[in-house]
Parts: sequence; C-alpha cells; structure tokens
Amino acid sequence: MKKIKDILFLLSLCAVILFFGIAILLMPPREFSAKENRNLAKAPKISVGSLLNGEYFTALGDFYKDQFPLRDSFTAIHSLAELSLGKIECNGVIPTADGKLIALPKYDDVSLIRRNLISIQANKSILYVPPRAIDLAKESLPSAYCFEDDVTHFLPKDTAKLFNQFLDSGNSYYNTDHHWTTHSAYFAYTQICEKLQITPYPKDFFKPETVSENFYGTSFSKSGLPSALVSPDIIELYRYEGDNGFELYLHDTNQSFSGFYHYDALSTTDKYRVFLGGNYAHLSVKAAESKERPKLLLVKDSFANSLIPFLALHYDIEVIDPRYCTRAFFYEQLKRDDFDNRLFVLSFDTLASKLF
Repeated sequence: MKKIKDILFLLSLCAVILFFGIAILLMPPREFSAKENRNLAKAPKISVGSLLNGEYFTALGDFYKDQFPLRDSFTAIHSLAELSLGKIECNGVIPTADGKLIALPKYDDVSLIRRNLISIQANKSILYVPPRAIDLAKESLPSAYCFEDDVTHFLPKDTAKLFNQFLDSGNSYYNTDHHWTTHSAYFAYTQICEKLQITPYPKDFFKPETVSENFYGTSFSKSGLPSALVSPDIIELYRYEGDNGFELYLHDTNQSFSGFYHYDALSTTDKYRVFLGGNYAHLSVKAAESKERPKLLLVKDSFANSLIPFLALHYDIEVIDPRYCTRAFFYEQLKRDDFDNRLFVLSFDTLASKLF
C-alpha cells in the first residue's frame, strides 16, 4: 500500500512538472510584468559559444523563472508562506508593523561609492545624497532585525550634515516605494537652496494636488505580497502658477514637451513616472520666458525627478542621468564652463552600482 502511495505521489509530481513545462512552451511569452514593473526574460538563442561558457543555461533559467505560468500568484503565495513561518522579510523587503515596506540595501562593491565620491569632489560640485528608506524606518524595523549600517562615514562632512538634518526633520518616504514623497522633496529643496546660496520659495507658494490614492511602488513590487494586504500610497504634486509653461527637451529622442507632469502615467503601474515621464540620459529644462537665467548642471537619479520642478524656479537646468549615458558624454558635460552651479543628487544605490 505504501509503495502504491509513493508511486502515485511521484506520478502526480511528474504530471505537474510536465504540465507546467509544456505550458511555458505553449503560452505566448510575456514581455513585461506590471506587478514588478520590469521587462521579463526572453527565450535565449542557442549557440556553440553560449553552450560552452554556460550563458545559454543561465539565460534559460531566467526565462523559465520569468515565464512560469501564474508566476505572480505563486510569488504571492511564497511571500505569505515566508511570513507565516515567522520570517521578517519577503524577497529582500521587510514589512513593518506600521505598514511600511522597506527594501534591504545590498551593495556588491562599496569601493564604487568611494571612487564616485572622489570624482564628484574633484569637480567642485555640490553633493546631496538622500537617506535610504531604511535609514528613516529604524524605529519601525522588527526587534529581531539588527540594523547598525551607518553610511554617513562615506560622505563628506557637508553632505553628511544634510543627510542627518533630513533624518531629524521627521520627513518620510512612500510606504511602498524607495523614493521620498513630494513633501519631503520640498524639504530637500530648501536644504539644497541653502548650499546654492539662493532663497527657496515658501511652502504656501505651492498648491498641493493629490493625483493618485492608489500608488504601489518598487518595494511593494519586489516583496511579491498581494495588494489586499498592503495599503497604497498617495501621490501629491506641488503645483504653482506657470509650471506648465516650462519647456523640456528630451535629447534621447529629440522630443519636446511642456510641463513637468505626465498624468497619463497615473493609469499605469509605474505611477511615479508622473514626474517628468521617467528617466532620461539628457534632459534640458528651460523657462518659457526668453530672459537669461542662471544655468545649473544637475547630475541625478530618479530621486531628483520630483525635485526638478522646485529647482526650475531658479535655474535653466541641464539634467544628466549617469545610469543611462556614456562616461564620455558625462565627462564632456562636466567640462562645460557655462554653468553657474553643479549639483549631484544621487542615492547610495546609484553611487554603489554605477562607476562615473
């Protein structure tokens, strides 16, 4: 009797494996995961070289992992199972008791941070490094999780001072995303204005506009948790008279558009794209009026997308994202002598993953 049960179990297991194996081959491959907000792996092309060096089998594994039928459902089940077993994280994300989803930072090579900071300081630029979501959520982390990762020792004293001022200010990030809220971006703007020696516009100059009450960000996507268990975030814009008149020129595609906000992004999964429409290698921001204004070189990652509408009140801006441009182009822009100020707004994730 026991042997029959074992045989039936093995046959059932083989049937399940065979079913999903065939289903992956028969189903049309998905190109994009809305839940994870990323492109999915495609079926790899076979070649003698890729077979010999193992690249084909690695790519094949990624393809099967990304194209597995009902993948989002199984990912959610896996995350729930992890929590039910008493684990404090899901796929590198810690759900906290007060509703935050905190992505754990993972840096493969911290030496990149030091090398990038040396390069930035050599160019006599102002550096602003936003705190990480986990830095702001220390008190919300589970007691079983020990977090003593003080990253300010990497930073120049002036930058570390701004970093700690932000931590002490009571500002916060989205609960489901790694970015700061627009309210917190405004606070960063006031800090940066002090470094640039300009006067920030007061908060009552801006008119807050809620554009989404259903925002699930990158930390939510990474966690794999079902949306029924996570409260969404609210996206708020700080509008002001004339902000639709700014002219933005996208050098990547030779396209122009007016205003900072792309409302069509609010109907997609990646609602954070409402700020500028996304990330670009090179973007020019100019006021509609023809008068001469000071020029700012802004080297940034996605944190600055919600910051640019504030800075544009003072400067015409050349925006460079080093994650998407070549090093040659990046240094070509740094050598230009027509900028009144140079500002770097880069997260630790960018400093630790991209050599400038």
